This record gives sequence, structure tokens and C-alpha cells, in this order.
Amino acid sequence: MLPRTTYISVPKGLATQVVLNNRDLKAMTVLYQLKALFVGGVIQDFGQQAQHIAATYGYSISKLRSYVAVLCQMGLLTKPRRGTLVLASSRRIAAHHSLQVRGFHRLPSTQLTDLETRLRALALAENIDRQQYALEQKAITATLVSRGIPMPAHQQPQRLNHLKKTVQVAEAVGALQTRFTQEVATLAFDSRKADFNPFATLSRKGIARALGRHSKATGLRYAKLLTKVQLLTDEPRRVFVCDATKQEYSLMQEGLFGFDYSFRHTRTGKVEKWLSNLLTVNKQNLLY
Repeated sequence: MLPRTTYISVPKGLATQVVLNNRDLKAMTVLYQLKALFVGGVIQDFGQQAQHIAATYGYSISKLRSYVAVLCQMGLLTKPRRGTLVLASSRRIAAHHSLQVRGFHRLPSTQLTDLETRLRALALAENIDRQQYALEQKAITATLVSRGIPMPAHQQPQRLNHLKKTVQVAEAVGALQTRFTQEVATLAFDSRKADFNPFATLSRKGIARALGRHSKATGLRYAKLLTKVQLLTDEPRRVFVCDATKQEYSLMQEGLFGFDYSFRHTRTGKVEKWLSNLLTVNKQNLLY
């Protein structure tokens, strides 16, 4: 009989926080790797176990000990007696990061050698999920307003919740996305100045910011890395604008677009608007 696959429970919102600080990210990576190896949360004879732990996750002994020291400083690992380590519970970890526990992500304990990368993917997933929730709320409101239903701030919560349940959310979101795409296809529309982009995604710079970095190049590097390990799907979005010769396109760039290089001219003589790629975190490869 094969051993049952176990999992670790990562509080929702934790990945979003820890990826912003490299020290916190590495500390949480090691802590959850230890929790996966020692399910009871207690490590007896750490000195004897250190070699096995380091070999399992590809650390040197000195590097492992330095991470353990950091976790002790953070109060997420205690030493009640010599050679014994007690690991903080997931709820204690959440409290340390001032998180209100609203559920947990479950990650397979068999896939933790690259946990640092997986926490980055999880942070992007949480970011996109927040965008999707906001998008759905806007789509619901737009649908109710289109029905002639006023949406005053003093609307009774129970009444408002009942009205929201009458909306087909996927259809409402789809309608916003279709309208946005149609507007993008007009030469006068600049999606960078749009009040609302009804797609839950991240630009290259957005990826960098979500992971505590700044440059577009860094965001591109992480996108390539996460795509390579099949944790991210990175789908280009191109909107057809019109047919044009090279000469016509040059005139458009100078006159209409103001040298907005999100417009491109293809070899087949088409003008396209290049939007931020549509990112999807492959949760089936990430979560348990």
C-alpha cells in the first residue's frame, strides 16, 4: 500500500506578505519544509537530524542552521530543551504576520523542494483572485444598474445580497470584457487610461510589484520561470484594430497613436493592440 500523501496548510494571505521580503520568504520556506518532514511539529535531536533535513531540501548544514536561527528570532521556532525544536502552528504563523485566518491553502508535502517558487506562484494567484472578486462585484453592480435598480449606499444589505444572487456572474463579466475589447479595437481608445480593465491579470511590472521587486525585466524573468515549471500559463492578448500598409501605419503612429508602442504592425499587414498577457496560475499543479 502506498503511503498517503500529506499536505501543509498555508494561511490565505501569507504568501502575499512573505514574498515582499526575501528574509521572510526563505524563513517561511524552511519552516514549512520542516513541518512537512515532522508532522507532529516537534524535532527531537536536531543535531542528528540536520544532515537528513539538509540533504532532503538541498541546503548546506550551515545554511540550514542559519535559517533555524532566524526562525527562533521570529518566535516561530522554540527550543524547550537542548536538541529539541518546536515548530509554530499555522495559526501562530498567521498571528505573527497579523493575518486574520480566512482559510488555508493546502500544498502537497511531496513537492516542497521548490517551495520558495511555489509561494511566489501562490502570491500571484492570491493577487489575481482579489482582482477577480473586485471584477465580479463591479459586473454585478453594472448589471443591476442596467436593469434600472438604484445602488445607493444605504441599500439594505439583505436586499442587496438578494439582488446580487439574481445576476449570472460569468455572463456579466463576459459582457464587460466584450465591451472593453470592442473599445480597444477603436483607434481613439487608450487602454492605459481606462477607468476599469475587466480582466484579472498582471503586467510584467505588476508581477514584479506583487513579488516585492520593481523592474519589468524582473517580472518577465519570474513569468518565464513559473511558466517553465508549469505553475503559470502566460497567454498573449492581441486585439485586431485594422488593416494597414507600413506607410499607413507610420502615419497612424505619428498622428493617432502618439507613438503608443502597444500598437503593433504585423507582417500580414494588420494593426494590433497588445494588451497585458492573460496570466493563469495552474492551481491543479500547485495545490493539494
